[in-house]
Amino acid sequence: MLLNNPFQHDSRVLKEGRTLHRAGYDVRLVAVAADDLPRQEHREGIRVMRVDRQPRTMRLVEWLQARRPPAAPGGSGPAPPGGARIVGLAARARILAGRAYGVMAWLRFARAGLRETCREPAEIVLSHDLDTLPVAAVAARRLGARLLYDSHEVFAELAGHTPLARRRWLAVERALLPKVESMWMSSPGHAEVFARNHGVPVPPVIVNVPSLDPDPRAAGVPDLHAELGLADGLRIVLYIGGVYPHRPLDVLLEAAAELEDCAMVIMGPALPKYVDELRERARGRGIAKRLRIAPPVPIADVVRYAAAGDVGVIPFLNTSLNNFHGLPNKIFEYIAAGIPVVASDFPQLRAVIDRYDVGATYDPDRPGALVGAIREVLGDQARLAELRANATAAASELNWEVESRRLLELVDANGR
Repeated sequence: MLLNNPFQHDSRVLKEGRTLHRAGYDVRLVAVAADDLPRQEHREGIRVMRVDRQPRTMRLVEWLQARRPPAAPGGSGPAPPGGARIVGLAARARILAGRAYGVMAWLRFARAGLRETCREPAEIVLSHDLDTLPVAAVAARRLGARLLYDSHEVFAELAGHTPLARRRWLAVERALLPKVESMWMSSPGHAEVFARNHGVPVPPVIVNVPSLDPDPRAAGVPDLHAELGLADGLRIVLYIGGVYPHRPLDVLLEAAAELEDCAMVIMGPALPKYVDELRERARGRGIAKRLRIAPPVPIADVVRYAAAGDVGVIPFLNTSLNNFHGLPNKIFEYIAAGIPVVASDFPQLRAVIDRYDVGATYDPDRPGALVGAIREVLGDQARLAELRANATAAASELNWEVESRRLLELVDANGR
């Protein structure tokens, strides 16, 4: 398997690798090196090999920046003539440098990943997302192996791609699809967009759901009030997931200002600078005592921690086709935990919430809509109990034990 991230919080890849290992496959994962992770490890039956993707030139730049003397304190007087233009050029230069770094990092990962993948014989090469498919295709040809493709996202439709980048990724994917023996995606909406983009049949879908746990509370639900220093009696509105600027979480701060009986708990891998910004904004709004931003917990503990919430939220914005048609694993983690869900009114999220009657959706473009949806869910105790019961019932269908059978059918097709 090939993965262009460090394999630290990727529950989908972990579940797929574990399933294949238990089915008798020798699973080896080539991922990306990170300072706080070993280069090699065994994880639930998966042999993990991490390779470097940081260009050596960038190491030198970072080393020089770390040793650059601090700028002298500046005044607040008027900018020199042309100053605005200079700032604009500097911002553009940073953007171009970032893109150049991304290309160099991918090329280094491609070389190192290909070398590591081909180090041992293999019968199957499984690409996780489009940014590993070119490497996986070359490796499969050299090894005489079957090429499989798990497209976690509609990669060409990711937010932040320029029109040129979108066209290039679509061209790469279109050129390599004939080499793919079997593929699957993570959302019915993604599969439909993919099919339209390439004029092909809609691919199969394997949803990223948790493993079945008949009673996630049996192992003990954490006391988040005590762990995070929250006042007793506050109801917990929980967000589990990445804490990054492209997932603007300001809306949770706005909601907290109106929901005085609730605490907002944000839990997941984060960009420290963005966390600092959120906390500063919370202090400015006078809600710092009711906002907590906590680090991620181990994948095996996510559902147990989610069960400590009163409601789970998915406050997404329509930033791309990929986002609009996505089905993030957090909705299934909330359901598995037996708590109701409040999510942006996007097609796939609404389909799950309405089908299983496990919560409410809201218009993310309408001010105050999130507050109204949370109040709708938490305001009536009888309705809240019904939503909890519905979530528990839905978890018996929405679980990895069901999805893993589809995975093995796709991997084993025309294989062993």
